[in-house]
Amino acid sequence: MLDDGTVDHLQAILCNAGARIQGVNYSVDGYEETFATNHLGHFLLLQLLIDRVVENGRVVFTASGTHDPETVDGKLVGAAVEPNAFMLATDGKEGRKPTSAGKRYSTSKLCNVLTAYELDRRLRRSGSAITSIAFDPGSTAGTGFLRAMPWPVRWLSTTAFFKQFQKRLGITMGSMEFSGISLARLGADPAFAGGSGKYLQSNDGYLIETRSSAMSYDEERALKLWNDSKLLVHLQPSEESTLLR
Repeated sequence: MLDDGTVDHLQAILCNAGARIQGVNYSVDGYEETFATNHLGHFLLLQLLIDRVVENGRVVFTASGTHDPETVDGKLVGAAVEPNAFMLATDGKEGRKPTSAGKRYSTSKLCNVLTAYELDRRLRRSGSAITSIAFDPGSTAGTGFLRAMPWPVRWLSTTAFFKQFQKRLGITMGSMEFSGISLARLGADPAFAGGSGKYLQSNDGYLIETRSSAMSYDEERALKLWNDSKLLVHLQPSEESTLLR
């Protein structure tokens, strides 16, 4: 922050907030909290700060392999549902049965990937050199992500036995140290300057480029999610960057 209250130029925006919320809760805006935290908050932050990102800067969205129902990660957590922003924001309202916590989480992460790819397309059209990347840190014990779960589950998640069990199941494995370093590299390392529109994954000590879910490449869904998200966050025309139109 500069002395006049404005934001200095940024090397990167790391959209790293993530929550898996038990039960159905709503934000002060009345939106389901998982979707509000994992998608809408990032979307608004991006809109308000993108003009402060340096010419060859980065935007990295921390996604999750759970967004892909064809993977073990997605099958265990709960298959992502249709990424309809208005339905997700009002989940459980008007007498509708709420979506499960796992499905709310996996769908919010699908929204992260869709947004990363839509951002890439918009940046390319505008001639910008900013890079937009989707990143799966893998299953990372010890982050506090499971703090809302019962104590036995939290304890079990930190054991070597549970880590080996996850690997045998085929779950994408990360770690706080390696996944954290990987996120920092994606935000700053020149080696990833050409990674825009890609999906990278921390998997058992390796940072690899791989494919995301089939639905995540659907440009019509991505465009609808983008436009509906603008309405939900009440983005004003004066707040929308020319880079993203």
